[in-house]
Amino acid sequence: MGKDAVPGLIQALQDENLGVCRSSERALRKIDTSEALKAVEEYQRNKALIRYTRSTKRTRGI
Repeated sequence: MGKDAVPGLIQALQDENLGVCRSSERALRKIDTSEALKAVEEYQRNKALIRYTRSTKRTRGI
């Protein structure tokens, strides 16, 4: 897998299946281009935001 796979792997980060997302994340890290790593960083940021939002809702009883 190489640089040509990056666009498809970035798209796979949005998949509903968490296993697909994690596999795509690992593959992007291995490819190690600026585009791939930027996508992983954004994915991690979004994942953290979702976890924070969920925990806030639970705390507030929403």
